Amino acid sequence: MRVLVWFRRDLRIHDNTALYRASHDSDDGLVALYVITPGQWKEHDEAPAKVKFWLENLRQLACDLADLRIPLRIATCDTFAQLPQIVASEAMECDCQAVYFNREYEVNERKRDDQTESCCQQTGIETSGFDDRIIVPPREIETGDGRFYSVFTPYRRVWQKKAMDFVDIHCPPERQPELNIASSDVPGTIAEFDLSSCRDDLWPAGESEAQRRLEKFAGRIRQYHETRDIPAINGT
Repeated sequence: MRVLVWFRRDLRIHDNTALYRASHDSDDGLVALYVITPGQWKEHDEAPAKVKFWLENLRQLACDLADLRIPLRIATCDTFAQLPQIVASEAMECDCQAVYFNREYEVNERKRDDQTESCCQQTGIETSGFDDRIIVPPREIETGDGRFYSVFTPYRRVWQKKAMDFVDIHCPPERQPELNIASSDVPGTIAEFDLSSCRDDLWPAGESEAQRRLEKFAGRIRQYHETRDIPAINGT
């Protein structure tokens, strides 16, 4: 089986649940897909700096995937309305029998994912969604009578108990069999957004930069209980 991994805001290869699961389930290589939706971004009032940041991260992801022999396909459609057919068409064109993705939980995104799953399944393509961007999935934490918690402390106690059941660190996949599928070029501009004034130095992109910042934060958080009370230093 060959799997199409549909990337959205999860532009990384480390600890990526859908990518990890796809690499284990596939025996005929992986194909990655990212769909640019300028009209939808406009509806969501996304800033040019954010769009530029996405593109730069996408460029880094393409390099990381290339090292793993995973081609990255990039498609464009205006809004989420056209996206389900795009995903199904890309899967069929790349001879993929399944589409894997990490779930997103906002209203428009959930509707998009449901419609994409339906469209793929109608054409005989399997779909698998995974909880990846949060630790405990929605609706896993409810009161005894099935309601949401309205007080933080009891919510936190339940969250801490459940979190250990869901935490699972995933390694990047190994190099895949080479496929006769060309990667797409990552665009440097999006016609609907003026990216000319966006400064890369303020928002350096890439997974390695994110890891560097995480390590810096991890070092500082260990001293937070001491440094938070000292106004003369940047302790918070």
